[in-house]
Formats: sequence, structure tokens, C-alpha cells
Amino acid sequence: MYGIKFPNSWRLGLILVMVLVVQLEAVFGVLLCSRCDSRKDSFYKECEQTPPAPSPCPQHSHSLYCSIVRETDPNGEQILFARDCTTSYLEDTCVIRNGSYHQMKTVCFQTCQTDGCNGGEIKSLNAASPYLPTTTIMYAAAILKALL
Repeated sequence: MYGIKFPNSWRLGLILVMVLVVQLEAVFGVLLCSRCDSRKDSFYKECEQTPPAPSPCPQHSHSLYCSIVRETDPNGEQILFARDCTTSYLEDTCVIRNGSYHQMKTVCFQTCQTDGCNGGEIKSLNAASPYLPTTTIMYAAAILKALL
């Protein structure tokens, strides 16, 4: 192998720096959100009951939050359920809007700001991300393997 050989103390320092870089990327990098839309479901309530794994929000979207949107008709029947990335924070709120054929609908919004936070019911804006420790460990293991 034609790699550069570093003393063990340098390797440890390099590993620590790489872990720090990974942590900073997790804080300042691309947000990971579950993204689905009930209008594209393969089966009834797929998006709502079995959300997909979080995926990176498009960088060009400048999304800062993950969201859940629910739309219901006047009888309370769900019309739409979606999980996505968004640029705007909205308090947990519902509004009544004019829908198609001048039929009123209720639209409820929830937003959160940590990786994967919209993969279930959103409990809190600042809920801890379950993906950050796992991602960090995977990156650190890959770096360590490459160095050794």
C-alpha cells in the first residue's frame, strides 16, 4: 500500500479532528427529513403510518425545518397527509381554507428542526435527533478504517 504512515499520536489527533468535522457537518449541514405524500401512497395511509427513512433536503431549498401537513374535509375525513422539508417555522396550528369546488378544508401544520424529527408525531421543536449519534459513529468508523 502506498499510503502516508503517521505516528499513532497523529492518527488519534486526525481521528478527533475528523469526528469534530462530522459533528459540525451534522449541525451546519443539510437537514434530513422524512418526505412523502399520501397522494402517492402505495397503500392506504402509507405516508402517515410507515414514513420513509429521513433523506437530505434539497440543498437549493435552504430548508431549516421538517414538517407534517394534514388536510381534512368538513366531515373530518383526511384528504392529505404529507411529510417534507420547509423553510418556515409554524407553531402547531390549523387553519381553515377554501378547497376545490369551494369546499372548506382544515389544514394543520407541524414543524421541527432536527434530523428525522418528522418521522413520527412531532413532540417538540427541539426534540433530540436519534440519527446524529449513529451518523457520527458510522463516519468515525469509516475514517478509522481508512487510516488503519
